[in-house]
Amino acid sequence: MYLKCGSLECARKVFDEIPVKNVVSWTTMVSGLVGFAELDCARKLFDQMPVRNVVSWTAMINGYVSNGRPQEAFELFSQMQVEGVKPNEFTLD
Repeated sequence: MYLKCGSLECARKVFDEIPVKNVVSWTTMVSGLVGFAELDCARKLFDQMPVRNVVSWTAMINGYVSNGRPQEAFELFSQMQVEGVKPNEFTLD
């Protein structure tokens, strides 16, 4: 909700206070950071995720592409494949 309202700071505070985070909460925060063009912060959080799925990978990859950082998108896409995560139609969009 905070991310949709444009309050990254409040969203981060709520995220930090979640005692048990799941892949959805992690991915939501990564996507929010990407949406605010905070790619370096998003990547740092992404790298800390204990579990990633195709949605998390896609959020980060598309963030790089949308912000003119294709080399990093390609490198992350390659890492995704090495880790055995199969891309979907949104990853390749």
